[in-house]
Amino acid sequence: MAEVDLGAVKAQVEFYFGDANFRRDKFMKGKTRDDPDGFISIDTLLTFNKLKALTTDAAKVAEALAESDVVEVGRDGTAFKRKHPLPTDSQVKDRSVALKGFGEGNEEVTIDSVTDMVKGFGTVGYVQLRRGRDRKFQGTVIVEFAEQAAADELLKRKAELKYKDEALVVLPCKVWEEAEFAGRPKKRDRDSRDGDDIKDAFEEGIFVEVKAAAGTRWGDVKRTLAQIADVAHVAEVRSAEEPSAKKQKVDDEAKEGEAKEGEAKEGEEATEAKAEDATEAKAEDATEAKADEEAAPEHAIFNVKMRSPEAANKVIEAGTSEAGILVDDAKVAVRLLTGEDEQKAWVEERKSLQANRDGQGTVAVAAAAAAAVVAVAVATVAVARRHLKLC
Repeated sequence: MAEVDLGAVKAQVEFYFGDANFRRDKFMKGKTRDDPDGFISIDTLLTFNKLKALTTDAAKVAEALAESDVVEVGRDGTAFKRKHPLPTDSQVKDRSVALKGFGEGNEEVTIDSVTDMVKGFGTVGYVQLRRGRDRKFQGTVIVEFAEQAAADELLKRKAELKYKDEALVVLPCKVWEEAEFAGRPKKRDRDSRDGDDIKDAFEEGIFVEVKAAAGTRWGDVKRTLAQIADVAHVAEVRSAEEPSAKKQKVDDEAKEGEAKEGEAKEGEEATEAKAEDATEAKAEDATEAKADEEAAPEHAIFNVKMRSPEAANKVIEAGTSEAGILVDDAKVAVRLLTGEDEQKAWVEERKSLQANRDGQGTVAVAAAAAAAVVAVAVATVAVARRHLKLC
């Protein structure tokens, strides 16, 4: 049996989970969302052709990734997941450059040939050959480096980059995008054409669950976490039946019991048995009220949306440190939401924002209607006064 190149296996798997590929790979991201802990099995990875060409031995794959800085090996060496949150779009663009001048429709240009051209400036994370709707190469290549320093170095030495003795146009990715897409509506704007201005792309790794002492207010949670990193939104996670709803339910049932007792006393033909039933009903209500009181939640739980995966990571690091995070002088527990929990948090936040927007619209309509009524009333009074003068 041929010896497995563990270095090549490590490089290939790290590419799958790397920043550049992973955020674009819908299949990989879907698999991590399907798993409660965000893992992808090695068996799944071994269905990928490039990895299969290197080895089909799951144990060798686990061995190759044992010391990886990108991939975490779990479940007794049978599954992998990313070690770090995905970078923001802004960070990615800062370490990316655009190369123009390869010639439209030039099929000689490949990902490998461009990688060989620029790898001397630093580790290349991703290479994209820009193509039109007809899949024809447009002559422009986007190169994403692993570090911003590599992109900065290439921009400083851009005069060295040539293709077939012709100088290439080298631009920071942000500058190229501004020129390339000038005048086109941004994705958020296109999504907002129907008036829904709260649609945005699902971003992973930015929701943190905070478990605090009962009675903790969301504002206190937000102020505390804002001292650690940028907070976007805080929402209290409520149980299926609020304590206030339970109390109302008990009150209503107690009143019903009292009414039954009153009817038994006032009825001329009420028997002693009926009176005893009413008394027992009241006692049961009191017992249920006490049980509900004892079952009151011991914790307040909040879903906190951070501004970026980095911000969420800072909160997790602070919360899991020895000092921890204190809200109202009490230590809170934190965890990064993943998988189904994370999707639910996104859905609930979207609903909350939509409800707020709808509420604001309703208030605005009501205010406009009230103003119209006042205007009509004023006009009516003015007409009446003129009529009286004429009379």
